[in-house]
Amino acid sequence: MENKVGVILRIIGFGIIIIGFILAIKVISETESFGLGVPLFFETFVTGMVFIGFAEVINLLQSINNKIKPLGHDQVDSEEKSLPENKDYTETTGSAEAEIREFYAERNRNVQEINPTPFQDFYIVNVDGITVLVELGGFSPEVYASNNWPGEIKTWHEENFNGK
Repeated sequence: MENKVGVILRIIGFGIIIIGFILAIKVISETESFGLGVPLFFETFVTGMVFIGFAEVINLLQSINNKIKPLGHDQVDSEEKSLPENKDYTETTGSAEAEIREFYAERNRNVQEINPTPFQDFYIVNVDGITVLVELGGFSPEVYASNNWPGEIKTWHEENFNGK
């Protein structure tokens, strides 16, 4: 997926080149001198290419970010810090359940089951037959696919739910 800023910069770059070409043609036809038109076109062409180059850099950085973000997030959670534990995790609180159900209802997804974990703000949710981990406590719920769960939660889940 391309970054919107990169797309806009690319459009601006091509626009500058096209406008420079038109202006150079107009200057050459009115003055009958290549000496004025060619430098004008060259300057606008270079400026347009700078915009296109910045657009490409932004798109490359976006693709790198998209590739490393899930890996970096998982490593920080599972290796560097210990997750805070809930005092009582036997039942899901009403507000947590409502937040999770509302989050998935906005995406037209069906929540079958919500299971609390002993880790604060983490819930194992069965959505349309798929088991995911949902973290509450931020601006919006964060969803983890099964291959990106923090190590402690993955171990706890295997010990408590694989027998079901």
